[in-house]
Amino acid sequence: MHQNNSNQTLRYFIILVIIIDLIASYFCFLQTPLLGDLANMVLPSEEYAPVLSDPLGFKMLSSGETHTGPNRFFLHWFSYLYFNHFPLFLQNFIHPVDSVYVSCAIHKLFTHIGITYILTSWVTPRIPFFHERFLFIFALLGSLSLASPYGFLFPMRVIDQSIIYTFAYAFSLLALLAYMHPFVKMYCQTRPLEFKWWEHLLLITLSFVVIFNGPINAPTAILISSLALLGLWWHNFKQQPGYGVTHFVKAISLIPRPILFHFGWIILLGLYSFYLGTFNTENPTALPSILERFDLLAAGIFKILFLVKTTPLTIVILTTIALYFLHRYHPSDALKKLLTIAKYIIIFILIYTVLLPFGGYRGYRNLIIRFDTMLPITFGLFILLGATANLLLQSLSKSSAQKLKTAILAVVTLVTIIDSLSLYPVRNSCERSTLFQLSEATEEPVLIPDCSILSWEPIPPHQYISPQSKMLHRWNITQKPLIYYHPN
Repeated sequence: MHQNNSNQTLRYFIILVIIIDLIASYFCFLQTPLLGDLANMVLPSEEYAPVLSDPLGFKMLSSGETHTGPNRFFLHWFSYLYFNHFPLFLQNFIHPVDSVYVSCAIHKLFTHIGITYILTSWVTPRIPFFHERFLFIFALLGSLSLASPYGFLFPMRVIDQSIIYTFAYAFSLLALLAYMHPFVKMYCQTRPLEFKWWEHLLLITLSFVVIFNGPINAPTAILISSLALLGLWWHNFKQQPGYGVTHFVKAISLIPRPILFHFGWIILLGLYSFYLGTFNTENPTALPSILERFDLLAAGIFKILFLVKTTPLTIVILTTIALYFLHRYHPSDALKKLLTIAKYIIIFILIYTVLLPFGGYRGYRNLIIRFDTMLPITFGLFILLGATANLLLQSLSKSSAQKLKTAILAVVTLVTIIDSLSLYPVRNSCERSTLFQLSEATEEPVLIPDCSILSWEPIPPHQYISPQSKMLHRWNITQKPLIYYHPN
């Protein structure tokens, strides 16, 4: 009876910590600046408009004209729909300036919770949401995605300060996680290897959302699908006697048809997206040589692993030690399956990293790998950490498991405190106060403080209405599009 009361108390406490961490996350999201690209994509501006009327790039290919983001329709469409409607809805209750920041915070929190929930459900199959183990893993993964001494400076963060980068990376990859979810459940044997007709239709529809979205969706989907098909083929091939063409084809035919069809389809769709991407007007015209890009990648990896305070090596080392402990003292079929998953995740990480220099270089991302381009790697590390912690909780004795739960709870609590402390100083105070200044302006041009206003860089003196100014007017922040500029 005492043990049950203790477990119940622990469960309630972890729920409380999760709630506090989500509240801290929301306010952390609420206090970040809007940054650039938002107005251009949401209006949209002249260079961004064509993609909204050409979802699959057919018009562009037939006309021969190129435009921005020809293979990123859903990235532009989702941000266009969200920011042209949700802030206006919130203005029924709050000030127009606040409506924009609250819209950003809600979207980021939704993305954060969605990613954490799916990853947790993958590493804790057959466990309901309010089960104690599910809650512990959810709390662990949810807190790590924001943990750092300086809030968003954690190199493995999931949610970016920029709302548009959140749409482009974390939110886009959430669609990929949703697409892969039923196949992971098949692998975990928590659902049958067959789909109903409407599930096939839903997956085909979702495949377009996945592929024609953020910049790393297509390569990640292609790589995951290819490794999955190759792994299944190799497993089947080893079961067949001989090494002839017949055995090669037989091994393919033994791959479950839902997986063969949908993964084959998304690979083809991803290759078409790659082709469309070659016509993107945002592609850099001058690139370092491929050897120079690999040198930059090596410098980026070194920086992430050794030159930051919260290195991913911590997760790698803890997971490796835990797997060794399980292998030495608690061998099981579940551990064998986890080690197989670990092998494929490591292969994925290595191939993905090697391929980054071929498409990941940008002038503002000169070391190629950073928190946004390494998100698939981050998810892989989170899956391994969560799955290992879950297996430890199942394998250890009650007293040892209780100690591990206490340790996890201590980490989550510490990280939550760190995230809460990172709320200060507020990051968007200058931008927010400037938006209130513009909302009350009666004469123009308006001289504004030297901080970003829906832009990456200061806005110089000019005599035209900027996209940012049009966006502020559409959000009812200003009575008309104003000309404003930063001091020289």
